[in-house]
Amino acid sequence: MQHHRRHTKPSERVHIPTTHIADGPNQVWTWDITWLNTYTRGMYFKLYTIIDIYS
Repeated sequence: MQHHRRHTKPSERVHIPTTHIADGPNQVWTWDITWLNTYTRGMYFKLYTIIDIYS
């Protein structure tokens, strides 16, 4: 998966908005994935969080 691929198209520039404004619920959502350690070495839990920015 980490092998360099050749002969690919150059990436296109994506314009990302600089601010996110939510005037009410269910308009803007954000997410995060966090790795949580366990007592067993090498074993982790993934915590997926999805949050409404308005709240």
